[in-house]
Amino acid sequence: MEIKYRGITEQTCRPTWDEEDVQPSSTRRWPVLLWIMLKFMGVFYQSKVVAERRMCVNCEMDRYDQRFRKAARGLTLSPEYVANVLCYYEQEGTFFTRGAHGTWRSCKACLTCWWDPRGTAASYTERSIGVKPFNHVGSWLLSVGILATTIGLIAYEMMNVLIQMFGVPSLLLHLLSYTSGLLVLAIYPVMCLCSKARSALCGRGPGLWATALNPRYIIHRLQYLDLHRNGLPGKPFLLVCLAWPITCVTYRTYVRVVLQKQPSMSHEVLMAITWGVPLLMWGCFCYVVFIIQKSFQTELDLLLRFLTRNENDPELCLKVIPQVIIDFMCFSQCFSTYISLWIPISVLEVTTNLTWQYILISSGDETYQDKPWIPKNITAMIWLTTIMFMTLPAIAAGGFDVSYIWKQFHVKLHCMKRSTGEARQNFWHEITRYLKYIDETSSDSSTISFGKVWGVASFCMAVKFGEQNVDY
Repeated sequence: MEIKYRGITEQTCRPTWDEEDVQPSSTRRWPVLLWIMLKFMGVFYQSKVVAERRMCVNCEMDRYDQRFRKAARGLTLSPEYVANVLCYYEQEGTFFTRGAHGTWRSCKACLTCWWDPRGTAASYTERSIGVKPFNHVGSWLLSVGILATTIGLIAYEMMNVLIQMFGVPSLLLHLLSYTSGLLVLAIYPVMCLCSKARSALCGRGPGLWATALNPRYIIHRLQYLDLHRNGLPGKPFLLVCLAWPITCVTYRTYVRVVLQKQPSMSHEVLMAITWGVPLLMWGCFCYVVFIIQKSFQTELDLLLRFLTRNENDPELCLKVIPQVIIDFMCFSQCFSTYISLWIPISVLEVTTNLTWQYILISSGDETYQDKPWIPKNITAMIWLTTIMFMTLPAIAAGGFDVSYIWKQFHVKLHCMKRSTGEARQNFWHEITRYLKYIDETSSDSSTISFGKVWGVASFCMAVKFGEQNVDY
C-alpha cells in the first residue's frame, strides 16, 4: 500500500512537528458534541491525550528491551503480555511528554499508527482536533468526581429501596425490578472508574479491557472516522442514544409526580436526577461503542489493502498487525466484560416485569379501579426503559459479541488468499498462520459463558416467585 506522509517523515529521529507547528484549522476540528459527550461521561483523565510520538509494537518492544533488558529476543510473546508490558495508552513518558529526552527511529510500520480513513499517515494534535479546551487542568479530578457522584447517587437510591422493600415478600418483584434497572446504570461508571485506576497505576496488573475506556484509546479509534468532513457517524443512532434516555426519565417523572401524585417532591427531584444522569451517560456509552466498532471495520479494511499491496514485504506486514490486534483485544474484552454483567441483570429485569404483568392481568388490581390509565402508564414506563436496556447495546456493537468483526476480516483475508497467484501463497500462508496463533492464544469466552449461565439462573429465579403485591 502506498503510504502518504503528512507531518511525519520516515527518517525522523525526533518529531519534525510540534503542537504549535500544526495550525488549528476549523476544517480539521472534530465535532464539539463528541467532546461534550466524553466530558459528561467522565472519560478524560491524563493531561495529554494525543501522543506526539508513535511507535509500532515491534519498535516499542525493542525500546523496552534496550531500557530494561527484560524482553527476551527471539521469543514469541502473546499479544496480551505485550499489551500489558507496553501499556502504550497508559504510560506518561516519551510519547505523551513534550521535549522528552532520548531518540528513536521510526519505520513504515510506525507510520501506520497515524492512518486516517484513507490510509494516509496524517498527524494531529490536541489543539488541531479541538479537544484541548475540554481536557484542561484538573480534568482528572472532575472525571473522577462525576463518576463517583453518579455511583453515589445510584447507591443512595438503592439503599432507600432496600430499606423500604427488603424483607417484604409481596414486594420482592418490585425490589428486583427496580434494583436491576439501577444495577444496569451502575455498570458503566464502575467500569470507567476501574479504567481510571488502571491509568493511575500506569497499566500495571490485569484488566486490559479497562484500556478501552481510556481517552487516548478512544481518540486513537476516532482517527479512522472522517469526523472533520462528515461529522459524527450514525446520526440517527446518536439521536436515539440521547433522546431515548431523556424520554424515559421524563416519562418516569410524569408518572410519579403527575399521575401517582407522590407526596415528597424533593425525593422525586432527586430520583429524577439519580435516573437521568446515569441514563444519559449510559446512552453516550452506547454511542461510543458504536463508533469504536465502526472504526475497527474501517481499520481492518485498510489493513487488508495494506497486506495486499505489500505482499513482497511480509516482515513489514507482521509489524503492522500486532497493534491492530492489541487494540481490538482491548475493545473485545471491554465489551465482553460489560455483556457478562449486562445479560443476567437485563434478563432478570425482563422476567420480573413479565411476572408482574402476568399477576396483574390474572388477578386484577383494585388499587386503581377508578383510574385505570395509571397502571397502563406504569406498564409503558417500565417497558420503555427495559426495551432500551435490552436493545441499544446490541445495536451499538452489532450483536452480543464483537468477534464478528474479526471473523469478517478472516473471511476477507481467505478470499484474498485464494484470489492470488501461487507465487504469493507463502506470504498469505504466513499471515494466516500468525493470525491463527493469535486466535488460539487470545481466545476468551469465559465472560460470555458466565453471562449466559447467570442469565438462565436469573430467568429461573424470576419465574419461581409466589404471591406478589401488584401495587407499584
